Amino acid sequence: MRFIILTLLVIQLLLPGAFSEDRKPPKTKPVMCKNPKGKEGSSMMQGCSSVTCKKVGKKGIWEPCPTPAQQETVLENQRKIDRNYALLKEILEVLGQPGCCPTYQTTTWDYGSTY
Repeated sequence: MRFIILTLLVIQLLLPGAFSEDRKPPKTKPVMCKNPKGKEGSSMMQGCSSVTCKKVGKKGIWEPCPTPAQQETVLENQRKIDRNYALLKEILEVLGQPGCCPTYQTTTWDYGSTY
């Protein structure tokens, strides 16, 4: 009787390990862009604009980032600069030094200046 119980205990401990193999799908080879080499999702600067390696079919190509995204970034940065300049002037007026900040030239986004 002891032998049967011991055998069943050993089988119960060994069988779950034998059938619990995780079946993972085979890894696919990552897409590579050429000239210059880069993996899918990598970015680089090409001229004055940025490009990203994206998968198209079975190949990878360098796609330029859309200009409106760059334009929004420039406009957002300009708003931050203007807000910081106004805060600086206000702080200096509170400290008793009005008119110490020189005026600065603001830049605007010229859509025709991009290539």
